[in-house]
Amino acid sequence: MASKAKIKEKTRRAYEKVGTEYDSWYWSKSSRELREGLRKKVIRTIKGSMPAKKPSILDVGCGTGYLVSDLRELGSYTGVDFASEMINVCKTRFPKERFKLGDADDLPFKENSFDLIVCFWTFHHFTNPERVMSEFRRVLKPGGKIIIATFRKASWNPLVWLADAVSSGWYGFRTYRYDKSDFEALMKPFNNLKLEIFPPMDLRSFWSRIGIAFIIATGEK
Repeated sequence: MASKAKIKEKTRRAYEKVGTEYDSWYWSKSSRELREGLRKKVIRTIKGSMPAKKPSILDVGCGTGYLVSDLRELGSYTGVDFASEMINVCKTRFPKERFKLGDADDLPFKENSFDLIVCFWTFHHFTNPERVMSEFRRVLKPGGKIIIATFRKASWNPLVWLADAVSSGWYGFRTYRYDKSDFEALMKPFNNLKLEIFPPMDLRSFWSRIGIAFIIATGEK
């Protein structure tokens, strides 16, 4: 079995390769409605419990800047990603915002730097989630808040396993999915923990029928 370091490097290289094509990539297009629904839900959650009037915000795994327009309206924005091509896309699209190349395992920021940390559609790639949570807590200010949206485990559907295997083998993106108890354990460093499943189970929904859902986790330091 490949080491965690090799898995992470394979994922990083895959995103470097995808680069500017990510937004037109098959998964991004096929899941656009789901991503948009999740984005709106996350932004509503943030607005409902702002940690400060104009918070300093860290967008971890900012990718090509999917949340930049939303988050920069709420406060002072900083994006970080471990793929340089993603950062280059962001700097081209949003030249007035701040972006840094960096790893979630070792964030390039001082302690107590941010009021709010957002990690959207990214946590499922992290090979050392405990270390990432420790870094999140380190750079978060006392009383600061965190919101993470990541894939929920779908253990009952073998098609999801197959899709993850193909994604890992063909593209290099390793996907780690969590159930609520997994995430409760990971979020122990934070207070006032709240976990929500999105979208709610609805058998009329294609995503519900195939077992695709997200955990939205919020907490504070």
